[in-house]
Amino acid sequence: MTFDPMLDHRRSIRVPGYDYSGSGAYYVTICTRDRQQLFGRITADGMELSAFGQVVKEEWFRTAAIRPRIRLDVSVVMPNHFHGILVIEDGRGTLPCSVSVDRLQFCIRTSLTHSTELSARSRPSR
Repeated sequence: MTFDPMLDHRRSIRVPGYDYSGSGAYYVTICTRDRQQLFGRITADGMELSAFGQVVKEEWFRTAAIRPRIRLDVSVVMPNHFHGILVIEDGRGTLPCSVSVDRLQFCIRTSLTHSTELSARSRPSR
């Protein structure tokens, strides 16, 4: 799919000139096209992954297995998006992070709670 500035007009939150390949903790969000609920559904018991959702989860964990400088922290697969914290280590045991991992974990928990509440409101009552 090619970039179309008329369709793809989201404001970038990237810091100009920052090298995102360097060491640090990164909050990753991946959304499905048109917010289609492809990754599963939220039930009374929690998130029930579809086959696509299972692939997202497996590939997330495979990332750390095949990339030695990558460490994974918390993650969550939602019906139409995914959140995760990815830590790129420099190999020297140091990790200069501009945002604490605790703060990022809070963001994921808040997002999960909000998504669960929205999904519960959108379900028809029995």
